[in-house]
Amino acid sequence: MPGLNENVLEEAGDRGRTLLVTDLVALIERHERSDRLGVDPSRVVTYAEGLEADGARIDAGSVPSAIEERRTDATSWVGDDALYAVGDGRVSTYPERWHEDLRGESDVRRYLEVILDDVGDSTDAFDVGGAGTGVPRSLLLGATAVLGELNPTETKAQIQALRDEGVLAEDADQHPNARASRSQNSNVDNETSQNSNADAAAAALGGRLRRAESIEAVACDRRRHRRLVSRENRRTGRETPVRPGVMHVWLADRPAS
Repeated sequence: MPGLNENVLEEAGDRGRTLLVTDLVALIERHERSDRLGVDPSRVVTYAEGLEADGARIDAGSVPSAIEERRTDATSWVGDDALYAVGDGRVSTYPERWHEDLRGESDVRRYLEVILDDVGDSTDAFDVGGAGTGVPRSLLLGATAVLGELNPTETKAQIQALRDEGVLAEDADQHPNARASRSQNSNVDNETSQNSNADAAAAALGGRLRRAESIEAVACDRRRHRRLVSRENRRTGRETPVRPGVMHVWLADRPAS
């Protein structure tokens, strides 16, 4: 069995008596990489025993029952305090659906899409974060780290860039764990852009049609001009030159006075 990760031990130890079994699972998921989903409960017990041996106020013997109390077979999000079964007896702080849709994903927009599609417009889907709907920033940071192996700096940079682009919106109350959601303006801007492009294309086509009609009108005028000149030449016996582009009012066309 591999040794214990110092980052897990340090962060878990810093939380003291506030450490929950879900917190310990989350730390193991974040700092220990595995080709398998989630964490084996026995690994959680091993960490608890290590923390207890280091003097942490934790009862390692109660960990298995604590895991079972929180274990759920739900494949979608049911709450922050659940441990989701992800196969082979392993558990995760994220539901199996998120693992399937987001594993290896590095685009924060995709995380928002999957998570918000899962929880809908619920305002109480998460126990943390600011008021309203959306995904708490802390959950985005955790999910991208576990499922996409992005570090917090990378995720924060993406969040800021998406905010600047108007793709992502966060609570306006400056909550330290603000909730993020897909900006409504991004859909409006996209629709407006598409409409503008369609209008521009239609205008361009209209211009081409008008130019074509003008060219045809000029051609018709010239043909009419030639016919009138030829007719007048035959009537008078003169040879009046054809002057393309010039319209004549012929005496023969005027009404009799």
